[in-house]
Amino acid sequence: MQDYSLEQLAQFVPTKGALYRIMVLSQKYFLPAENSKVITEDYLVGILKGEYFSIKQDQKRELFLKDDFAAGRLELIEEISKKTDKKLGFSINNSPDRNWLLDVLNTLDPDNKLLKGDPSLMFTRKLPEK
Repeated sequence: MQDYSLEQLAQFVPTKGALYRIMVLSQKYFLPAENSKVITEDYLVGILKGEYFSIKQDQKRELFLKDDFAAGRLELIEEISKKTDKKLGFSINNSPDRNWLLDVLNTLDPDNKLLKGDPSLMFTRKLPEK
């Protein structure tokens, strides 16, 4: 089998959508939804080059009851970035959806405080002063 550069590969894979489907179906990457803002050609190529953090589908630990957690995308991105030495390849402005972020954080750190339903993180109503 011959090795191809990414530039040569681009000749065979005509669209970003085709590359996404190859990465998910054939290479088994666990990626955000195809219509997510984060899914750009740069992001996908960065994953293939090993520049950006990624996990495979068989590594994923899905988190159930996702509506029970008050953590927002910013907090999840910050926690995930602490757990990896690679760039994530996205920011809060073009981040994956919250469910994908929860699954990734659960994969990297299932005991993370954001996933434990810490009451102090979930209680947002201000208490009346005495």
